[in-house]
Amino acid sequence: MVVPPGQVLLVLTALPVRSTSMLWKHWRVSNAKLRGAVAVDGSRYKAQLIFPATRAVGGYLWAGDRRLRAPVLRATNRLLASLSVNRRYGCQLKRR
Repeated sequence: MVVPPGQVLLVLTALPVRSTSMLWKHWRVSNAKLRGAVAVDGSRYKAQLIFPATRAVGGYLWAGDRRLRAPVLRATNRLLASLSVNRRYGCQLKRR
């Protein structure tokens, strides 16, 4: 996996299980949370963030830089804010 500088890779996982937890509604990214990461198996990235997971939804972010540019940070947080969980189908993004 290669994440170039100035880019992020956001991975959302979802299972069709019943869960009343809405922890995922509080997921946001800030530069303060991006800590350096050691890439393994030939991967290249500078930072990794694992979001607190529920039984139904989990999330991971890999970044090409330890500090994200403001437009990338805004776009990532907008994407996270649009996340909704449909208990029948799992995780989906709201269209705006």
